[in-house]
Amino acid sequence: KAVLLSPGIDYRGIVTDGAAGKLNDSQKVLVVAAKGDTYSAESSQKLFEIIGSLKSEFVLYGENDHGTNIWNTHPELIEKIVCFMT
Repeated sequence: KAVLLSPGIDYRGIVTDGAAGKLNDSQKVLVVAAKGDTYSAESSQKLFEIIGSLKSEFVLYGENDHGTNIWNTHPELIEKIVCFMT
């Protein structure tokens, strides 16, 4: 399992969409972003579509937060991540 927190399709030369398409059925991914972080929100939607809803879950919050700053606005995300990983 993996958690993608405010991911990008291409972050400083690390391209993620190719790897996302190679996951097998036993590999699950939680994708989390905020709408106001437009690059991450758009990248997250694309990654979710590539991975597929049977292997992933997508959470999109309405604020402008990025990365761990999402926890400041949505502390329940920490519990969601823990539950997802167990």
